[in-house]
Amino acid sequence: MVNKNFGVQIKILSLLLLSFLWSSLIFFYWSYDYGLYYNQAVNLSNDYKIYSNFFDTKGPLYYLFIKIISQFIGIGKIQSYITLGLTTFLFFLSIFLIINQRTKKNFLLLFFFLISILHQQNINISLVLFQFSLQITSFFFLLQFLEKENKKYFLISTLFYALSLFSKIDVIIYLPIYLLIIFFINKNKKYIISFILFSLIMVYLILSYLLDFDLRDFWWHNYLYNSQFSSGFWNREPFLKIFNSPYHIYLIMFTGVGVLFFEIVDKIFTNAKVDYKNYFNVVFRNRVNFFQILILLAGIFVWLYSGSDKNYHVYMVFLPLILIICYNFNLLDKFNYRIFFYYLLTFFFFLITLYPDTKNVISNKCWKKNIYCYQIDNYGEIVNEINNLKDSQDIIILGSAGWPYLLSGAKLKISLANYTMYSDIMNDGKRAIFDRPKALIADHNNLMKRETDFIFWVEKSLINNFENSTGLVPSIYLRELLEKSTKIKLQGNFYKYKIN
Repeated sequence: MVNKNFGVQIKILSLLLLSFLWSSLIFFYWSYDYGLYYNQAVNLSNDYKIYSNFFDTKGPLYYLFIKIISQFIGIGKIQSYITLGLTTFLFFLSIFLIINQRTKKNFLLLFFFLISILHQQNINISLVLFQFSLQITSFFFLLQFLEKENKKYFLISTLFYALSLFSKIDVIIYLPIYLLIIFFINKNKKYIISFILFSLIMVYLILSYLLDFDLRDFWWHNYLYNSQFSSGFWNREPFLKIFNSPYHIYLIMFTGVGVLFFEIVDKIFTNAKVDYKNYFNVVFRNRVNFFQILILLAGIFVWLYSGSDKNYHVYMVFLPLILIICYNFNLLDKFNYRIFFYYLLTFFFFLITLYPDTKNVISNKCWKKNIYCYQIDNYGEIVNEINNLKDSQDIIILGSAGWPYLLSGAKLKISLANYTMYSDIMNDGKRAIFDRPKALIADHNNLMKRETDFIFWVEKSLINNFENSTGLVPSIYLRELLEKSTKIKLQGNFYKYKIN
């Protein structure tokens, strides 16, 4: 028993080291989305509340996760890396724990596979990884419940589902699957709905108490605003855009996800001695397989309906595919010459995903305080300027992900997600009309009232939107602000302005 536990501990430790190795990408890219999550989360306080003092279209749980970690390790450049590493570790750990329940073999294949599925991703994927770990855990306990009909498994599953829902609302698509369980169990059907309601209400009450928001705030920011704004902003084309570009298909088929999925499905059919003509009869007789297929179909639907080919949106379909791989990973135990191909494939993507960027980070020592690598090199001048100003005035940067604040130690006093405030969408020569969040409007009005010669910065791409005639164009708010301001100079990625 001691030796077995020691083996598991070594595997978990190796996954922890792998997580921090991949997360070193932060020192090279300093991506936008993770900047919003981290820099707003660590500033949460009575004066800086989610949905009322700062704006975002994601659930509150990941912000709370980051805030709690910052209470223990502090706030800073290295701390943001540690937080990202722990997020990635949760993702790796959730997959490992499911597979470890099914089989103890082929850990090296899993090791390569975990990095392989991060191919072509950057640290903007942090929230996706966090939610993925919660949702795949929920699905695992759901399938365990179907196998064993132990009520505790369903309660654990619904708790993780509620946590996932309050991380990113799009998993609401899976709610009917949890309700459908009622028709597939033999006794105590009443607790199905009661467990779901209990989990959702309890998680909401705890989060709303800790972060001071109400259900209306959550629904408006996560659903209503997203449905109103994102379709125009990202040029969504439901059921079409995925196939306009082969990018997602490439990620599915060549990172090992699609290949392992089809190998495992073939093994399921072979072991069950299924004739493809009576496939549906076999599926309906095995409720675990049936629910795996339901989860897969729901994931494919939300993936296609999203109408986005952004790199991390492939995880909408990765989630059910990887769940099926994990839950049936034991089917790869039997020696087969094809296993060599899976090792080679995942190792190849493991290598090309890790090697180039991590090598640059390590060789250039990008984690050091005064070294600016790649994208962060554009922040050096503005950080020096802020260091000279931060004691004498408030620091206002429009379109920033927050990294200049973090690197300079300046206090954050506005919502970072103000890109949507200063951009409009042109469709067929008309501006798309949508409601701006109150926090962004309040920040803008306060900036307009600033005294003469007040210094502020605007992210370069917002100014470049003036050259556009379609897509993103300057909003009326940006135009009125710049009409009463004077451009001083360009500092890296930011234009410096002063109020007239």
